[in-house]
Amino acid sequence: IAKPIKSGEHVNWYNENLPGKIQKLEKFKDQKQEELKKKYNAIVHQINLQCERFENSDDENNESQNSYELNENNLKDAIQDFRESVKNKKSEEAVLKRKISLENGAISLSLENQLELSIFEDLKNKLHGFLKKKFNKNIEIITSVNIKKKEKTIYTNKDKFEYLSKQNSNLEELKNKLGLDYEY
Repeated sequence: IAKPIKSGEHVNWYNENLPGKIQKLEKFKDQKQEELKKKYNAIVHQINLQCERFENSDDENNESQNSYELNENNLKDAIQDFRESVKNKKSEEAVLKRKISLENGAISLSLENQLELSIFEDLKNKLHGFLKKKFNKNIEIITSVNIKKKEKTIYTNKDKFEYLSKQNSNLEELKNKLGLDYEY
């Protein structure tokens, strides 16, 4: 059961106990500051170690990237790696499967039509950046379009006869001698 405090008694109680409480609070405050400083320094030290590890790993990665020499085999491996990164786009993957060769430090790509060329033009900057990182040198990419002439498709009897008569001129002579008409 609490005793009622008479007027004036509470002032005496505070005056007697307050200095001891203040000293305890100051000691507690100093201890907490020291603990926080130690924790802060430990965290800063860990961050510095992580930064050093990260910088060292970048150096190791750069050294490993520098170790790639630009030759046919490494180029094919690099193109294969890049092809896997664009695997979800079948048209780009198909363009990268075309004949790629290395000539005088420049990469030559042979395409079959204008559509492949337009697909590759969209892809060219990504490929160039990838190869530049991989081989750590500026590489020129040359594209050429080799359009194949399609032979005329033979549908009618007239087309068939003309095709065969080009192969054997005696066929025209036979048709005239026998009085044949290829349209009927």
